[in-house]
Amino acid sequence: MLRQDDQGNQFLIDDHLSEDQARELVAEFEASGHKQMYWAEPMIKVGRDKPAVFQKAVMRIVEEGGLAPDMVSFVRLSELNAEQIDCAVLFCHALWSGPSKEALTTLARALAEKEARLPLLVIDSDELSSGVETVKKAQSLFGPLLGGWGETCWIKHGAVIERRAHCQAEVVRQLIAELGNPDS
Repeated sequence: MLRQDDQGNQFLIDDHLSEDQARELVAEFEASGHKQMYWAEPMIKVGRDKPAVFQKAVMRIVEEGGLAPDMVSFVRLSELNAEQIDCAVLFCHALWSGPSKEALTTLARALAEKEARLPLLVIDSDELSSGVETVKKAQSLFGPLLGGWGETCWIKHGAVIERRAHCQAEVVRQLIAELGNPDS
């Protein structure tokens, strides 16, 4: 079951319901006068039971920003080895966060505008609740303050060259210029 708020943000309410249970819950919310939109749809599981709704939401934002879909990959933090990355932007997206959505939009627009061929690697912030080691790894990449802001980690030749908790367009453009275009 999902809901959409007044700003168009979509949220997963529950992905452990049968289709009948989800439809009943939608009917309850609608009957009680909730103003937001609710609906039920089958959830396709990806990887370790991660809902595909995350990937669909990210791709919608990225495409609205004008970035080519082939520049986006979804990675699990637990499987990521930054030392093996030549050049990329790592983005920690919180599906439930407006600031994270804004940061992803800013980043996608800047990458598209500069025609940068920098890979955008997206991590689901909800993965950070999977244990102490995962949190430590996230903090080593993104810095100590992780909070659903749409944190970025800029990697060049296997080393972190910049960490940002907020994506400001001008800073993003400078970092794109610094990383260069790996295809050129």
